[in-house]
Amino acid sequence: MGDLASPAAPLCEIADTSEIQARAEIPAKYAGAVEASADKIFKIRAGAKTYEASLAEVSPRVDEFTKTRLFKFGVKAPEGLVLGECVKMAFPTGTVEETVIPENCVSKMGQIDRAFAVENGVVKMRILRLGSRLENGLIVVKSGLAAGDEVVVSPNAQIREGVIVK
Repeated sequence: MGDLASPAAPLCEIADTSEIQARAEIPAKYAGAVEASADKIFKIRAGAKTYEASLAEVSPRVDEFTKTRLFKFGVKAPEGLVLGECVKMAFPTGTVEETVIPENCVSKMGQIDRAFAVENGVVKMRILRLGSRLENGLIVVKSGLAAGDEVVVSPNAQIREGVIVK
């Protein structure tokens, strides 16, 4: 069992895994924001591990077919990262203002996500459309609440529409 060695065919490849680079093809319209963040540390996720990386190289050329530019990031302390492994990265593209609340303010009613807001001392139930869960225990609210709304934290069975709160 095995392969037969033949002329001009490599028998093995040797790689230096102490300096791994992650490659990302970023849409040209966002490339400027990534370049402006060149002095920042970027986060790379592979499986359950997170690695830090810094911008190492930027291609000046925009691919005419995909409208992307190639960026290379040097990964710091790549122990456990495998060559050729697919990774995930997040890049700054601008600021977005979103309404967020603690996850324990959200309760379920069947398939519906809801929260209880307090308006003029009276509890009002709000049906929510939720976005992503953030790492710090917060959840993005796409609709149903606005910035500045007061919400009940960890609502219990006594909290329902119309209850007066002091």
